[in-house]
Amino acid sequence: MSRYNLDFCEQYAYPPQVAGQLEAICDTVSETIGSRLLSLILFGSTSRGEFTCVRNNGSMIPWSDYEFLGVVDGRPRELNRLLAERLSELEQAFGSLSPLFHIDCSLVSLEELRKLPRIVRHFETKQLGKVLMGEDLRYRMPEVTAENIDLRDVNEILLWRYWSLVLYTPMELFDSEPNVERRTLYSYILCRNVQDIPTFLLPHLGVLIPGFRARQKWLQKNLSGDRPDNIIDDELIAFLDQTARGKLDLQFPDVIEDLVRDTAGAFYKARRLMCGRFNVNCNGEAPWRKIFKDHWTSRRKGFEILMMANGSLGLHATDAAWLAKPKHGLAFQALAGLFDSAASKLNGNSERAEMLLGPVDSYLGDLIPGYTPDACVDGPFSRRWAERRRWIVRFMIAYVPSLGSKHEYLSRLIDGL
Repeated sequence: MSRYNLDFCEQYAYPPQVAGQLEAICDTVSETIGSRLLSLILFGSTSRGEFTCVRNNGSMIPWSDYEFLGVVDGRPRELNRLLAERLSELEQAFGSLSPLFHIDCSLVSLEELRKLPRIVRHFETKQLGKVLMGEDLRYRMPEVTAENIDLRDVNEILLWRYWSLVLYTPMELFDSEPNVERRTLYSYILCRNVQDIPTFLLPHLGVLIPGFRARQKWLQKNLSGDRPDNIIDDELIAFLDQTARGKLDLQFPDVIEDLVRDTAGAFYKARRLMCGRFNVNCNGEAPWRKIFKDHWTSRRKGFEILMMANGSLGLHATDAAWLAKPKHGLAFQALAGLFDSAASKLNGNSERAEMLLGPVDSYLGDLIPGYTPDACVDGPFSRRWAERRRWIVRFMIAYVPSLGSKHEYLSRLIDGL
């Protein structure tokens, strides 16, 4: 019998390897933090019964993540860095065959736990998290409701879903037929990202529900039928149901180009709702500080200055005005344009695919003063598209600290795609 609270693994009929891996993670956390650990909470799809993996001849390849919130006595200080190093070894051992898998554990003090921001991740943790070790301290987390949730954080869900869609697009889709493994993986990625559309949509409708399945059921029950806004329509609800089977059961449509097209359409509807709520032009220059969080913090600006100083972004002191630029909106527009361009190309609309690259160049130019589309004009569409992806990945690695720590992995990933 495990020393940790892992009964839910059997309840959810997870492969036995899941409980074994979680037990190894708990051992590592316990050895690293010792008696200072007050609580270890698993959250995310694994805690909700929505873990996805591929089983092959008795082995298990995880496609879902293991995400934890740890509460410690006193300030975590160096513990976060030390624990991340230890968990990276397990991540490699458990997920060496999975480009999607990672282990993440954020440590906070008891005082910090009480002051956590009111965002989706913390709402899900409080509602459906599983306490694997220590005391159940979720009651000390702030209450997150549809009335007080940070909608700008909710909106960033779309940015990160587009990041995933662009990051994992395989180049074989443009020039040839991808192999079965890569085709299956990308189909899963499309379905997984679509499942977060209700996560984004429902708070804008005044509804906050934890879990993919529960949100899906609410939409089917409350929003089926003709609606005047024609954004959340029966077609979108049916597609969400189809992609839920893809995410949870690995059941995908036979024609991947259709799945890409419908994914692009679903995300465009989500963008329309977001822009409509904030009264901005979805396809043009927008006051993005209305939509995304304002990252004018001393920590954020300090990191940006460091990036300028070490040349990570190809910027210099003469580019200091760049510091005042709201970059989340530009990155969002560039990622959305890249994915829409890919979807158009895959569905035979080469003219539209090429046209969409023009605005992408404009957004990238605003994001990175050193960017020039001159290096992206020759060769087949796949090569030119991939070069623009390389630029946006380079920017995101430098701009987002959590991605900077995965620089080598992300560079290998896009080289392999």
